[in-house]
Amino acid sequence: DVVFVTDGLGGRIYRVEADGRLAVITEKLDMPSALAAAPDGSLIVANTGAHTIVRVNVGDSTVTTLAGQPNVSGRNAGSAKAARFNAPIGVAVAEDGTIFVADTYNDRICVIDDTGQVQTLAGGSEPGYRDGVGQDALFNTPCGLAVAGDGALIVADTGNHRLRRVALDGTVTTLAGTGEFELRDGIPLSAAFAEPTALAWRRDGALAIADAASSAVRLLTFDEQPMVSTVAGGFQLGLVDGSLTGARLNRPTGLAFTRDDALLFADNGNG
Repeated sequence: DVVFVTDGLGGRIYRVEADGRLAVITEKLDMPSALAAAPDGSLIVANTGAHTIVRVNVGDSTVTTLAGQPNVSGRNAGSAKAARFNAPIGVAVAEDGTIFVADTYNDRICVIDDTGQVQTLAGGSEPGYRDGVGQDALFNTPCGLAVAGDGALIVADTGNHRLRRVALDGTVTTLAGTGEFELRDGIPLSAAFAEPTALAWRRDGALAIADAASSAVRLLTFDEQPMVSTVAGGFQLGLVDGSLTGARLNRPTGLAFTRDDALLFADNGNG
C-alpha cells in the first residue's frame, strides 16, 4: 500500500511507502487538508488556506486549481473561476469523478461537476443544525466527507458533533449523534461524538470516524442493529502504542483503510 498524506503547516503532500519511506509530491500548497483519489489517479485536495480545490498530478507534481480564486475567500457558486469558498476542509470523489466539497466556514456542501461548475448541494447561509432540503438544511463547520454506496454523501458535521447524510437531491438527515459534546457508544441516534472530523469506509460497509476532540477513532456498523463503538483512544489523550483499549491518541484528523482492512490515521496532535 502507498499512502498520501497532507502536511497542513508544511503546505506539502507526502507519498509514504509501505516501508515508511517518504517522498514529497508537492510543497506548493497552503494549509492542505483532506485529499481524495480521482478516477484518473490524480489527487483532489482541499487547499484550505488558499480557499481553493486543486488537482495534484502524482506523476509530475503539477498543481491545477479546479475551483475557487487563490487567496480569495467568499461564498459563491457558478463557474470554476467565479466560485468562492471559505477555508474548505473536506473533499470526496464519486466513481464518476464528481467532486464533493465541505465548504467548512461557509457551513455548506458543494458539488463540482466535470465541467468545473460549482453548485451548493446543501447548507444555508449561517451555521446551525437543521435537517431539510438544500439551503433549508443547516450545518456547523462540516469537515469530513465520504461517498456512500448509493451515491449519497456522509458528512462529519464537526461543530454539531453529528454525522449527517446528504442525498443527491440535497435532502439532509441526521445519521448519528445527539449533538452532545461527549464520547458515548450505542445506537446511532443515541451515540455522542466530540468534533467528528474525518470519515473512511471499510470494505464491509462499516464507517470509521476520526473523533478529533475526544482523541478517539470510532466505528459505525450497519448490521441488523446499527451501532457506534469506540475502536481506540478516548478523552485521555496522549501518545501510547499498544492494545486498542490501552492506546492513547491526540486529535486524529485523517483516516484510510489499507487493502487488508488495517486502519491508518493521521494522529494530528502528536505530529
